[in-house]
Amino acid sequence: MGGPQETEFKFLLTESQYRALVKELGPPLRSRSLINRYFVPARPVERRDWVLRLRLEGEKKELTLKIGREIEPGLFDSTEYNASVDSEEPRDWERYRPFQIFRQEISVEPLKVQGESRTLRTVFRPPVAVGEAWEVDRCELPGGKVFCELEIEVDDCQPFKVQREALLDWLRGVGIEPEVSSKTKYARFLEATLKNPA
Repeated sequence: MGGPQETEFKFLLTESQYRALVKELGPPLRSRSLINRYFVPARPVERRDWVLRLRLEGEKKELTLKIGREIEPGLFDSTEYNASVDSEEPRDWERYRPFQIFRQEISVEPLKVQGESRTLRTVFRPPVAVGEAWEVDRCELPGGKVFCELEIEVDDCQPFKVQREALLDWLRGVGIEPEVSSKTKYARFLEATLKNPA
């Protein structure tokens, strides 16, 4: 498919772990308030390894097609197509690569909004040599359920096992024992949607 690859560690945090980690990491590089709006074809498709998301951040609108999988517990690999768009309406997306790939690979059916989640993302400089930034997220799902997560995008300059051990050693050193996340944010969104249908 030829899109940019993204490989990232995901760890679940309790609310108290989230607060402790944010405090431990010190002044953030930046904070972001994000609305994630998900779209699906009007008629379901069998393929399940994709997400089509419009991310809203103030006046900014970014369309993303993500196609991926979990390659080992807590380590996710995906191909991502991203584009800044001018409109929140799918009828205006025809010229953008994520939408074009979606049409080629997934479905040509009309799209409908599946729902939204919200993320407060705080970005920090890594305290150890794992990834270029640590993203500490507090996410609100349909129905009001909240979960917290640490996401770190990594490359294969070192074996993933070595990077995971360095990351966990640092976290344990500051008293945080996170849970390996076995689900993406979208999978958690789907679970919440099924429990709280519109």
